[in-house]
Amino acid sequence: GEINLSITAVMLMGAKREPFLGACLASIRDAVDHLIVNDNSGLTEHPNLAVMQGSDLFRAGRVTIVPSAFLGFGPCRDLCLAEMRKTNEAGRWVIFVDCDEVHTPSLHRVTQCLLPRLPERIGIVDGYFYQIFQSPGLMQSLDHRHNLMFRFHPAIRWTGQVHEKLEGLTGRRLVVPYRYYHYGYLTPPSLIAEKWRLYGSLGDPQSGRQSESPSEYMRRDLERLTTFYGQHPTVAAKPIGDYERDNGEWLSQIAALNGRQALFAVKSRLRFLQIEAKMRYLLFQATRQLADCPEAQAGLAVY
Repeated sequence: GEINLSITAVMLMGAKREPFLGACLASIRDAVDHLIVNDNSGLTEHPNLAVMQGSDLFRAGRVTIVPSAFLGFGPCRDLCLAEMRKTNEAGRWVIFVDCDEVHTPSLHRVTQCLLPRLPERIGIVDGYFYQIFQSPGLMQSLDHRHNLMFRFHPAIRWTGQVHEKLEGLTGRRLVVPYRYYHYGYLTPPSLIAEKWRLYGSLGDPQSGRQSESPSEYMRRDLERLTTFYGQHPTVAAKPIGDYERDNGEWLSQIAALNGRQALFAVKSRLRFLQIEAKMRYLLFQATRQLADCPEAQAGLAVY
């Protein structure tokens, strides 16, 4: 049977409209017990707050909103952990969630079948996410999400103004072949340039350079993409459709650019074969790491 475990998701939600927020909330609804949100918008009413309040999680009383000024990504996300520090509950795990990320139903199986059965020596669980870029049919990469989930204890802190980092994690790391979706770059180039300018103002030199000539960086990135052959989460269908409807001309330009690339389809197929091989290897490695814990090994069978 299922083992009870406290799973808390932590999220930042500012004033910028987040088109995938509703899909994100729906995708984690059955996988987490509670969601703590730092809202650093300074607004009492805005679209993101309305979406949050309309979610099943909020209506079930499973959301805590912590308002603050914007203090930087690390300090703001750490306010969510500060909320957790108010109570000394045992057996808690934290999952990193962003407004522009959408999970799959497998997340429920990870949090309900794997995490509760992990031996105490495992304190961190990593996953992977597809970086969807400019078109729902294109991906930039499959990226390693370090510290996707971790055992909570009061000494853990998030630090850093941009690209926040965790300090004080304990336990060994387990990397599992769980994959989800990041849609932060499925947005018009002008909005991406705004994001880069913000990151640059917080001290990230690369983003600062990119914001000065976004069209050059965007075109270079587009030339490195591959076709995305996976299946988008069902809950993401509406925001994806809205994006396609509102950005038809730009999507046509992207399609024309990729159409001129020699062997684009072959390169894409090979990339996906490599990804599947990597996921099988990760499953093999995780199974070996849990060789002394058959129950946890059984939890890996969800992939």
